[in-house]
Amino acid sequence: TKQFSLTARRIISDHTRTAAMLIQEWLSPSNEWRGYVLRRIIRRMYFQWYQSDEVNTKIREYLNHTLSLLKKFYTQSFDGVEENIIAEVTQFDKTIKNWKQMLESYIQDNNELKVLPWQEAFKLYDTFWYPVDLTIEVAQSHGRTVDIDGYEKAFESAKETARAWSSKK
Repeated sequence: TKQFSLTARRIISDHTRTAAMLIQEWLSPSNEWRGYVLRRIIRRMYFQWYQSDEVNTKIREYLNHTLSLLKKFYTQSFDGVEENIIAEVTQFDKTIKNWKQMLESYIQDNNELKVLPWQEAFKLYDTFWYPVDLTIEVAQSHGRTVDIDGYEKAFESAKETARAWSSKK
């Protein structure tokens, strides 16, 4: 059984508290603006869970415990917080399984590469909305790095293309 590191525990607890506060302020996970930040926070929290063997059995228990602690320290109502987090986690769980399988397969097929090409990282982001920081973490766990410079150039180019398309629309 893979245990949580101290860093993973901190990420999980900090991100859960932050997500709870943002949801309590009437935000919900989405692909736009502040909702996207909330989505990234929840996904990063879940990514830490996903890497352990406890993901399916303990996440609800953990959320209940964390929210009960938050209720002791804050006067706000935390109704709907757990449901919002679980809904986002459920959606992301489907994505992460496909993504991780693709990345692991790519790493095995290209074992000689020490730097993952930016195209792979960008494809994961562009196809699955999978954040590059999580791709970097998995690459590092296999002793690899990611071509971040190439990724950032492709990302900026895609943003420019989207802006141009949006202005024409």
